[in-house]
Amino acid sequence: FSKGAEHGHAHLNESDGFSGFVVIFSALFVHAFVEGIPLDGEKHLLLAVSLHKVPIAMILYTLALKANLTKIKAFGALLLFGLITPLGSLFTNLDWMLTYTPYLNALSAGIFLHVGAIILFESEKGHRFNFARIVMVLLGMLLAYLIG
Repeated sequence: FSKGAEHGHAHLNESDGFSGFVVIFSALFVHAFVEGIPLDGEKHLLLAVSLHKVPIAMILYTLALKANLTKIKAFGALLLFGLITPLGSLFTNLDWMLTYTPYLNALSAGIFLHVGAIILFESEKGHRFNFARIVMVLLGMLLAYLIG
C-alpha cells in the first residue's frame, strides 16, 4: 500500500494525486504506529526509529506537495506522521492494549523482516538474485549465532 516509501522511495504515478497520497500516508501511518509498540519506553530505540523516519518524512512531504496539498497541510501531515511512533510506544502501557500487544509485536517484527528483505533483495537493478549478498547474510547470521 505504501508504494515503496517505507524503504526509501515511492512508486507513485502522477495520476494517483491526492488519493494516492492518502493511501501512502495511511499505510505509513499504520507502519509507524505499529513500529512504536514494541519500543515501550526504550528511549534509545525510539530515537533510532524516529531518526529512521526522517528520509521517509522527506519523501512524504514531497508526495504531499505533488498531490497539491498546501505547504501548511503537508507540514501538518508530517507533524502527525512524526508523532505517531511515540504514540504507538505510549499505547503499549494502556490496559486494553495488553491483550493485543503480542500480536502487534509480531506484526511489527513481520514488517521489519519484510522491509529488510525488500531492501536486501530488491536493491539490485531488475531485482536480480545476488549470490554474494546471500552469502554475506548467512555469514552475518552465523556470526550472530556464535557471538550469542
